[in-house]
Amino acid sequence: MTFLKYYAPLFLLTSFFSHSALAEYNTSYWQDFVIDMDSSDYSQANYLYAIEPSVDNCAAGAVTDIAKLRAFETLNELRNLHLLPPVEYSYYYDNQIQQSALLQKANNFLDHSPSGVAECYTSDAYYGSRSSALLSGVERADPADNIVTWLDDASDSIMGDVVGNRRWLLNPFLDYMTYAQVDGFAALKVSRFYEEPETDTPVEVDYVAFPYQKYPYVFLSDKTTGQRTPWSFTVIEDKNEAWNNWYNYFVNATLTVSNKETGENLLITHQHADEFGYGVPNVLTWTAQNWQYDTWYRVEISGVSMRNGTIQSYGYDVFIDHADLINLSSPLEQGDTLNNTAISGELNTQKDKDTFKLRLYGLTHFMAANPDYMDLGYFINLYNSAKQLVYSSDTSFEVFLVDDTYTVEIASCNPSMSCYAAESRYTLDITPPLPSEKQVLTEEFIKRLYLNILGRTADHSGVEFWYDIIQHESASSVIFGFLKSMEFIELNLNDDGYVDVLYRTLLGREADAGGKSNWVAALQSGELRETVLYGFLMSAEFADLVGRFSGTVLSEEEYAFYQIKQFVVRFYQRVLGRHADIGGYEGWSNTLQSGASKASDIARGFFFSAEFISHGHDNSRFVDIAYQAILNRQAMPVEINHWVIEIENGIRTREQVIEGFIGSAEFKNLADSYGIIAN
Repeated sequence: MTFLKYYAPLFLLTSFFSHSALAEYNTSYWQDFVIDMDSSDYSQANYLYAIEPSVDNCAAGAVTDIAKLRAFETLNELRNLHLLPPVEYSYYYDNQIQQSALLQKANNFLDHSPSGVAECYTSDAYYGSRSSALLSGVERADPADNIVTWLDDASDSIMGDVVGNRRWLLNPFLDYMTYAQVDGFAALKVSRFYEEPETDTPVEVDYVAFPYQKYPYVFLSDKTTGQRTPWSFTVIEDKNEAWNNWYNYFVNATLTVSNKETGENLLITHQHADEFGYGVPNVLTWTAQNWQYDTWYRVEISGVSMRNGTIQSYGYDVFIDHADLINLSSPLEQGDTLNNTAISGELNTQKDKDTFKLRLYGLTHFMAANPDYMDLGYFINLYNSAKQLVYSSDTSFEVFLVDDTYTVEIASCNPSMSCYAAESRYTLDITPPLPSEKQVLTEEFIKRLYLNILGRTADHSGVEFWYDIIQHESASSVIFGFLKSMEFIELNLNDDGYVDVLYRTLLGREADAGGKSNWVAALQSGELRETVLYGFLMSAEFADLVGRFSGTVLSEEEYAFYQIKQFVVRFYQRVLGRHADIGGYEGWSNTLQSGASKASDIARGFFFSAEFISHGHDNSRFVDIAYQAILNRQAMPVEINHWVIEIENGIRTREQVIEGFIGSAEFKNLADSYGIIAN
């Protein structure tokens, strides 16, 4: 069990244990992590220091336990992503590593072998520098940010391809860590824990890759700082001793990185291999050109020469998670306002961000209050609904936009981390073109839903929300949203009122007497409201209504689910001779959609059910129903007679007859027509 050694306070232990040492990718954890990275709280002196350091007096000071925990937890969560064993925290070396950070700060260098004449030199500072990853900064930093920088190991120099810091942090044989910082200069002890007992934590991985599988975007700075973040791969052939993996594994290796969807290979540059002694003494690094966020890639490394004389190949997937994690919902402070399309407010700190959501389209002008096209002292970062950056500028600008809901982020920094230092006030007018005919008709459709379904006028934010749903999903998604809302359910309409709502809303007219009578009768006989709703949604009249604003009746996914539901309904009708009940309808539909059940399962479930057996059908009627439900056709008399004789003479049981039917080509064709796997 991982723990902080040497009298760690109880609250630290409890905080760490909230995260599993071998957890799968935890989206909510990394979302919180990204939000915390935007906070300045973790870089304040009262957070970082139990005893504040003084460079002028060569006083190293001491880091708080909670700051140590933040570095410790971040490192172990990262190691989780690589299925590496967690490290323990060693308090024994706190002073040594704090002295090292002080020495680096006092001399404004990063030196693993500092001279004895260096400012604030001590033997502890020397040995701490020899055994630590080092980092420099101009101001106090969040300990988690230090871990990010070490792991990122981005550089434009040749030495950047060595990724020495990363190799130490992701060393499977690493047992301990100790963290220190003096005003932006940080040290992380990653070797020579001679005073600590050896652990027997097993190493189980065959390799360490970065990035690996689903991975948080913040650890790759290619698209933020502009520096290269090399991808890397280290072989773990010997799982008992790191130095037994000192070998030129990649002398004849071949590397490819391909887009899993398209199969296209990315251009590989800056390929490098070495056997330097950083953590595990072998590595292959490269730069994958033009990789994109939120896209699955396949890394294949073949021709790897092993120490035992064999040739091995390795492969793994990579997905740089951006859309799930980027925070585009920064809280607004008092005075930050959005009035129609006019934005104003104040950035109180460099890390402060204000975000506003607007539906925009066409040639749109973003005009600041200060003179046109002068630097504003802040950035306007514009993101689309997929959280992709569309435009970023520190001047007024205009841009042509597709119809979408956008996030306008006002920030001191742009996504490439060019920043303004001072706080700033902002006033911005956003001028979209006049609404298109499509937009007007879509909004009218949504407003009619409010009136006809909820019996009230639409609110502006509601229209914005449902407009976005129509644009990215379908008109039916909006209909289901309204009809399944608590606001509608609480109206408690009877069947007569429900049918009136469907006519007015989905067909745009009052009900005709005959049609209404049929639908009400169906509901009163037990048909589900949802299946009646589908009758309206799949009508030519509703398709014509939606076509007026170029909308989609059902998305591909929704149509596939509709087909599954129809398949379920036909078994209720043809086997049990009744309407579906809500529990069975939803249960079977959901298991078929998820793949937990196949078409054959539903056939068995209905024909072998207690309800069907209780009907007491004779063999002739049993065979007739099986033909209609499973083979989707009426049986000829000769066919019925054949199976009746088989059953009555004991040649086959009813169960065997059903199994034969569901194994037929006819049943497979039926299941295929509904988009369902037969068996």
